[in-house]
Amino acid sequence: MKHILAATFFLFNFTLSAQNTFFVGNSTYESTDEFELLSDEQIGGENLNVMIAKNGKAGFFIVSTDLYFDHLRIKGKLLIYLDDKTVITCTDKGKYDYVNNTATAIYHLTEEEVRKLQNSNIFSIRFSIGSIYKDSYGSSMGAHSVRNHPNPKFLMNKERIDFPSIISDLYN
Repeated sequence: MKHILAATFFLFNFTLSAQNTFFVGNSTYESTDEFELLSDEQIGGENLNVMIAKNGKAGFFIVSTDLYFDHLRIKGKLLIYLDDKTVITCTDKGKYDYVNNTATAIYHLTEEEVRKLQNSNIFSIRFSIGSIYKDSYGSSMGAHSVRNHPNPKFLMNKERIDFPSIISDLYN
């Protein structure tokens, strides 16, 4: 009986302290949960899901949104505006995917950019959605922005997402 109780306690503790995992090809990375930031547009805006994955002292800034046309992607420069008025500019490295009506893009973060995200909260993010076809549909469909404010979908959530705490927990 002691062994069953000890094994149950061990498994319970392991589950509570486990990190999320993000997969890129054959590689795995510890990551945060995915958080939804709401569109600034009144009608037809694209909400953006955000996740941060740890890559040594650097990281990945992963964004995704629901798009119902498989030729569309999140692409181009991504701007992260922080509460302290600094801006992190993420360059498109061509790492994007489209699965199950969800477009996902991966942007690299330097060690310095990770430190900035640990010290100041995300205020808003500007991103672009564009087509993979340059001639037929045009290469750019438009810019969008989302803001870190309370999500009305979750009645208990009356606070902004505390990205500095979440990212610090991931890197510690």
